[in-house]
Amino acid sequence: MIGLGGGSAMDMAKGIAFSAVNEGNIWDYVFGRKVGTSALPIILIPTTAGTGSEANRTAVFTNPETNDKKGLVNPLIYPKAAIIDPELMLTLPKRVIAGPGADVLFHALESYISKNATPFSEMLSLRAIELIAQNLPLVYEDVTNVAAWENVTLASSLAGMAIDCAGTTLPHALQHPMGGLLDVVHAEGIAAIYKPFMEYTWPAAPEKFAAIAKAMRSIRATWARNRRQKAVWRRFINS
Repeated sequence: MIGLGGGSAMDMAKGIAFSAVNEGNIWDYVFGRKVGTSALPIILIPTTAGTGSEANRTAVFTNPETNDKKGLVNPLIYPKAAIIDPELMLTLPKRVIAGPGADVLFHALESYISKNATPFSEMLSLRAIELIAQNLPLVYEDVTNVAAWENVTLASSLAGMAIDCAGTTLPHALQHPMGGLLDVVHAEGIAAIYKPFMEYTWPAAPEKFAAIAKAMRSIRATWARNRRQKAVWRRFINS
């Protein structure tokens, strides 16, 4: 099974590969009422940079009958291969650059502060934060910047691996009902609640947020030395 597209297309490919060899409704497997035995081999080719689905064992679906949005998390749907080509993203509109790109940051931040984080997942998370902070505004400003896209796609895959290890936290849990019931775009729904989430959460893990801030400060210091890059960053944040 080959999945070509954004996160929804790749997750659908995972779901089809799983359902093809496991009887019954996939929601029985999502909720643990049945246990899968195998899946067709999966090859994923992302055309957006954000979900990290090409690098993990999760596929998120929305039930059209109940509007329930939940994920199938199963090692059987790990892709056998992922073909990540930044040149497939050179025609993306700005909204589809910014939203999935922000989701990379959300994945990296939440997996880093998760109680399930490990030294390995923390390494992936912090590196993803550095890469996305430095390069996402560049591709937002110039969609043809292949060198920056390479770093954005790497950040997406690293963050996908990090959430595979440590999971996400409250914002993703809150967005699933928003997405299922109100058809809210995933990253945009998360962005709407991120500021109060961080204000509520940081006192419980100040050392983790300090490490995130340190990574972001190092990027900001680099950009501050270049007026043009600083202006690009400001335009991206304001958008």
